[in-house]
Order: sequence, then structure tokens, then C-alpha cells
Amino acid sequence: MTAPADATPRPARAVTRAGRPTEGGRDRTAGDLDDGDAVAWTVTGVVAGALTGLWLTRGAWGPGLVAGGDVTAHLVRADFGIAEIVARGRLDGWSPRFMLGHQLFLFNGPGVTWAIALLRAATFGVASNPGALKALVIATFALQPAAVAYLARSLGLDRRASALAGILSLTVSVGFGLGMEGTFVNGLVSHQLGALVFFVALGALLRLVREPRSWRRRAVAGVAVAALAVTHVISTVLLALVAPIAVVLVLTRDDLARGREIAAGLAAAGAVAVGLGAFWLFPFAAGQELRGPVVTWGTDPFERRVAALLRGDLVWTPAVAKLVMTGWVAAAACSVARRRRYAPLLALPLLVLVAAHVAIEYPGPGDLTIQLANRALGYVGVLALVPVAAVAGDLLGTAGRRLAGRGAGTALALAAVACAVAFVARNGHEELAGELGPPAPEMREAAERVASLVPEGARFAVTRDYPAEIARTGVIEPARWLAWASGRDVLNGFNPEASVAGSAAFAADGPREGETADEWLRELRRLGVSHVVVTRPDVREALRSASLASPVWARGELSIHEVTADDGGPAPPGAQTDVPAEVTFAGDAPERPAWTVDAAAPATLTLALQWSPKWHASVDGAPAAIARTPDALMAVRVPAGEHTVRLAYRPDAVDRAGAAVTAATLLALGAVWQRRRLAPVWARAAAAARAARAGGAGPAGGGHGRPLSGTARAPRLE
Repeated sequence: MTAPADATPRPARAVTRAGRPTEGGRDRTAGDLDDGDAVAWTVTGVVAGALTGLWLTRGAWGPGLVAGGDVTAHLVRADFGIAEIVARGRLDGWSPRFMLGHQLFLFNGPGVTWAIALLRAATFGVASNPGALKALVIATFALQPAAVAYLARSLGLDRRASALAGILSLTVSVGFGLGMEGTFVNGLVSHQLGALVFFVALGALLRLVREPRSWRRRAVAGVAVAALAVTHVISTVLLALVAPIAVVLVLTRDDLARGREIAAGLAAAGAVAVGLGAFWLFPFAAGQELRGPVVTWGTDPFERRVAALLRGDLVWTPAVAKLVMTGWVAAAACSVARRRRYAPLLALPLLVLVAAHVAIEYPGPGDLTIQLANRALGYVGVLALVPVAAVAGDLLGTAGRRLAGRGAGTALALAAVACAVAFVARNGHEELAGELGPPAPEMREAAERVASLVPEGARFAVTRDYPAEIARTGVIEPARWLAWASGRDVLNGFNPEASVAGSAAFAADGPREGETADEWLRELRRLGVSHVVVTRPDVREALRSASLASPVWARGELSIHEVTADDGGPAPPGAQTDVPAEVTFAGDAPERPAWTVDAAAPATLTLALQWSPKWHASVDGAPAAIARTPDALMAVRVPAGEHTVRLAYRPDAVDRAGAAVTAATLLALGAVWQRRRLAPVWARAAAAARAARAGGAGPAGGGHGRPLSGTARAPRLE
């Protein structure tokens, strides 16, 4: 496909100002795709991309758990979230499974859990949670080329180039998220799923710029942004960084003249996004006091990161990095020679990379800015492939014009797709896709022991010795695997930022330097730990002389130790008092725990649960105040004698307001859709009514006289 010398890649639009049909935002010429070829390219690109994604993930097609460090943590979230929250028709709730418990979807939205639930519903419950999670992971790779092709079309590429961009995107693999390494090594499933929504959301916003009055465009963009927010919040922040840059780069003089319309359209899409996501956004914004420490990777200096990109050490393989550099040189040369303007496509990934790293300096390093620089790399890698695909697409268009007949053009298309697929197959890191290996036999027995030993209301802890623990246990992240396999709560953390007491999770790793075993065990007991699974030889040796732990099971290099009270008896499950008292756990519902306390004097009952303003306490049915301890636990004052302390976790006004706004937005969107669907029917009925009135408007007696003002004269029958 050719274009005028000063043509700029622009999002697709129906017609030019002169009324000529366009393709990818440019005037069509004789060398452009006709409708049949355009459909063929679209179908071929989507199918070839899906098959390539499936081929790359073939190592994960077996019956085992899909590989990835965080996979079992996602399964724990799904097991609890589907059974205790989704199945009960609720949007969120309290989960006791990790750390000291937390609101399950407060800081990490329900996107992955809901997707697993939908897949299970689609199979009428035949698929298990592990099976649905595996299907979800594989589907993200099969659908990624289509999502990237949609974005490429929105950036102004034709269907040829968009199809190639989608297929080539499968070569991107970043440990920080997106691609084979992020998914099958680190298990960043929410990022991989969120990336698909990110590409669609960015593409929809760009298309909205071209058609700002279209309610369909506004709705699609709003729905996509809302879906991204509840799936991967970091990608949502990145979208807020990338979208303005992309919009500015694709604006034209005509667009600038319609600035108010564009602003109104984007504002409407933003309102739809906020309205649909209000059930999650409102509690998220109001619950920042419950946010815990963020654990993430460090960030290399900008110049070192760029060098790693060019060498192919970070985002692509060296072969893909060479392809990117070659394509960029060609695109820059064409831009300088004014044969084509690829400058916006070249500038977009560079500006995103620079902006993400500048944020570390201004406003400064922080939980968010450091994550932006790392998490943006996958998106930068995909955007950097777009100008490469644009150059390839234009080369195919030039070659197509020189070939006679549609058969030759079809052969060229198939050859180009085949080359792209073959290139991706050799450089797509397919060796990373796989399944978790079988755990050591000792781990399976340890899971059974944990399930039978840990009492209701208590939790267990697992010492950490990464990476040596993998060889001893046979699994990545043994604490998360044991939590999933045993169904018991664990002190070790997943997403510590989800809990204001998240730092307590690190106490499970083992005694700190200079800390005795008994001091460590007292801390674990305060945090509700009844048993410790030991994978470290040094900790096992230290526990031999401890007075607050007794071994109850040992196999090979693994052992389980029971945490005891000072008198050697069992520790109270999940609670302790500041004076001698008998404490028993009397309730097992996650949001309705209860304890019976029998104390000779007034006592303060400290509960091993994270403090939250949504918890409400009662003593023998009478409301009681909850105090927040310095380490973010909850404490309730109990009179002398025998009493029952109950907790109840309830949504607050912010939760209810968010749910109400989401429901109102859904109703409003439904009303708009229904009105637009019925508008043609109403218009025809109104026209028929006007015609009927016009037909009977003449005066009686044969229609003589002057017609009424504003009405047409009815024809006379002769």
C-alpha cells in the first residue's frame, strides 16, 4: 500500500474529508487491499497468531499445574474467592489464606479469579480451578496477536502490517511481566491477562479520538479501561502514562480543530470506566491506610537498560533485537527521505521508556515509580515492533503492486505470515512453557500432615531458603504450594502490599540475625502460628534447643514443629491474652470468628488478624471496641470470667456506594444501548405518523382551498 509522501500513520476512519474510502486512515490507491484481501489478511493474521501462541505453549498442555512461581498463589486466591465470594454473589470479602488475612480484592482486583470462574462456568463445572487457570494462561498467548493487531490498526497500520505486528509480539518475553518468562517462570498471570486488555484499551482510546461522538467507541474504551483496572492495577497506571503520549502523536490538524469533541469523548469514556469499576475503585481509593509494603525488583539505570535492550538481553532474543534495529533504521531513513512518516511510531516506545524512568527521579523512587519502569518494558517491547511491522507491511504492498493477479498476492501474504511464524517459533522462548514438576514425596506427606495438625483459627509458617529450598521440596515457593495442597492458612505472604501487617509474613522465613529460636517462636505464636514447616537445616538445628517447639513429624530434609505455650501445652489458636487465661476457638467462618475466654482477671485478647475498620467486635453479644496494636493486630478488652468474643466483617458505606454506582452505570449503558437499538424503529414510526397526518391535512369537501401552513398538499384523485 502506498501513501502520499507526507502521510502520517493514523487510526482507521471510514472516509476522508473528500469522501474517498480509506484504509488505515490513509487514502486508498490502486495498490491497496480490496475488501476480499482485507478480510483474508485479518483472518489469516488472527488464525496464524493464535496457532503460533498455542504452539509456543505446547509444553504446558499436560495434566500438571502450569509452571510459574505465583501459580499456586493464584490458585489459593481462586479456590477461596470462587467458593466463598463469587459463588455467594459477592464482589469482595475477607480472606484468611495468606499472612494475617486481608480483603481479598482490595489491592489486587478480581480479574484473574473472575476469568477462572467464567471458564469453569463455560464448562458447567467440569474444569477444575487448576485446569481453568491453565486454559486461561494458554488462551492469553493465543489471543495476544489479535489484541496487538487491534492496537496496530488503531495506530494507523494497514491489515498486512497489523497482522505481522500481532504475530511478532509473541517474541516479547520479560521477567517483569508479559511473555513466556514473566508467565511461566514468575507466574505473573494477572499481568499477562492484563496486557491483552491494555492493548485493546489503548487501541479503543485511539479510535475514540477519530470518532469522539461515537457512543460505541466510548463504551468500548470505557469497558476496556475498567476491565484493566480490576485485572492489573499497575498496567492501568501505565495506560494513564502511555495513552496521552499515543494520542498526541496521532493527532492531526483536523483533530486539533475538533479538540472539544475529542475531550468530551475521552471524558465520557473515562466516566464509563470509573462508573463500571466503581465497585472496586471506591474501596481501593478509600483503603490506602490498609496498604502494606510493596516487594518488587530493583531498576537498572536508564543507559544500562537501553544497552540491554539493544543487545537482546532483556525483552527480546538477540535475533529479534537485530530485527528491531534493522526495521528502525529503515523506518528512520524513510522518514528522513519523506517517503513515509514513521516518526510517531518510532517516538511512542522511546517516550514511554523515558517517561517511565524519569518518574523514578521525579517525583522520586517509590513503590509505584519503580514498578512502572520495570512493568513498562513488556509494553515498550511490543510497541517497538510496530514500526518494524509497518515497514514490512509497506514492502509487501509495494511487492503486491508489482505482481499480477490475486493468486500471486495471496501467495505473497501466506509467505509473509509463514516467515513471521517461523521467526517467532525460533525466537519465542517456547522452552520456558511447561508445568510444575512433581513435588518431593516428603512435600505431599507434609501437606497431609499440615491439613490434619493445624487447628481451626490458626495458621502455619514455612521457613525460606531460596533457591536451595526448590531442590529439597521439588516445588517453587513451597509455602504457597503447601497452602494450596493443604487448604490451610499460611503466614508466608503473597502480595504483601495487600495487608497493612504484610511485613509480618517475613517473620516466617526464620530467626533473624542475633535472634534466638525461642524469641522467634514467641513472635510466630503472637501471629497465630501453631506449626512450622522447616526446610532449612540451620533452623532445624536451632529448634533442637528451643523450649517453645516440639517436633511432630520429619521426613528427609523436611520437618514439622508444633509451637507450644510457655507451660509446654498447645498454644491458643489465633489469639493470646496478657494475663493467664484459657482461650479456645469457637468459630470457623472466615468473616465470623469467635473465641471463648476464661480469665480470672480482666484481660486484653490480642487477635492474630490484620486490623481493618470493617471488623466489628462483640463480647457476649454486646458491641465492644477494637484497638489497633502497633503491629496492626486487633485487641479486645474482656472482663474477668468466661466470655465469648465474636468478630464480624462487614462491607462499609464506601463498598455499598461503589456497588451502587456500578449498578447505575450498567443500567445507564443498557438504557443507551436499548434506545439506540430502537431509534430506527421509533424514527420509522414517527415518519409514518407524519405522513399520515400530512395525508389527512386538507379541509373536508374535496380538498379545495389553501393547504395548512407547513404541510404538503395531498394529491387529488381525478
